[in-house]
Amino acid sequence: MFLKMSSIKSTTRYVVAIIIVLISTLGNARETEDDLEQTIRTSIVDYINSKTDRFGNHFLIAGFVSLVFHDCVGGCDGCINDIHPQNAPVLRYINEAEAVYINYSPSLSRADFWALAGIVATDMALGYNNGSNVTQLVYRPGRVDCPTSPYTKKFNKFPTNGGHGDFNDMLDFLQRQFNYSDRQVVAIMGAHNLGRMSREHSGFIGPWTPCPDVLDNEYYIYLVQNDWVQVNTVVKTTGHRDIHDRFQWSDRSHVPDAFDHNVEKYLNVDIAIYRNISTTSNGKVEVPLNQTSFSRTKAIVEEFAGNNDIWLKEFISAFQAMIQSGCEQKGLKLSPIEKQYPLELPWSDL
Repeated sequence: MFLKMSSIKSTTRYVVAIIIVLISTLGNARETEDDLEQTIRTSIVDYINSKTDRFGNHFLIAGFVSLVFHDCVGGCDGCINDIHPQNAPVLRYINEAEAVYINYSPSLSRADFWALAGIVATDMALGYNNGSNVTQLVYRPGRVDCPTSPYTKKFNKFPTNGGHGDFNDMLDFLQRQFNYSDRQVVAIMGAHNLGRMSREHSGFIGPWTPCPDVLDNEYYIYLVQNDWVQVNTVVKTTGHRDIHDRFQWSDRSHVPDAFDHNVEKYLNVDIAIYRNISTTSNGKVEVPLNQTSFSRTKAIVEEFAGNNDIWLKEFISAFQAMIQSGCEQKGLKLSPIEKQYPLELPWSDL
């Protein structure tokens, strides 16, 4: 009996020792994951801050947000079709992202890195603690790259007629791709607050708002308040490569030309969430804007214009849905940082 009891005690001590080792190992693994994610976040912040355009703006904020959007059209898989004309504006950001990703490529997929870069850039634009782990956006790893990442020949359909599209083009596209509600469609359009259009890449020119590094509800305020008039910027941008019929909108008091870099300029898809516009095949709106009716999302636009917090809540919901597009819910896992800082998520069943 004594030998049996001694054996049981010895076995118990052995099992307890194993459990302690396992707990310690898991704890160290958690700490390592934490440290890695924070290191990657800090590297992204540092790289974004190291790059400015000739206007002094941190162009990679908008660039990385745009990159993850284009990646997640058709499913977030770390792959962009480099011959698709509507992907042209984001091709440069693949190389920019690669400069950071190459240091961490064994640890996460390119699709996960692009998602994290988009989150970090968005957090910076929203004014949260840059690079810290206190964020309202959630990073969930688990995306799988396509075999030829970062490029693919897969052709994903973008909105009909690009920036010249109308409300139905844009709404159909975003609802089909990301299963958005009307509120989420209007909310995600607020990302146009970031960055500027490039004549070289799209034919359009200028920023949407005067502060292209900042993400807030200013986009909706200008949309509601400005006296918008449509102009064909090709007339005002002689000397650049010949891109015809780039109709965009400016406040009537300041029609854009090649040197207007800090006045707000909107596209048809922006105006369309507030006014019912009908366009020709080249994007021209032939009816004066004040003679058009309001869009069905007018009230949402005005609500967002009047309350930044309400817009932000909807934007976060839409952004989270976008960066998990095409991913099986069971394939994305909680990140260590999210576990430390639990948040109210736009979904509750993951």
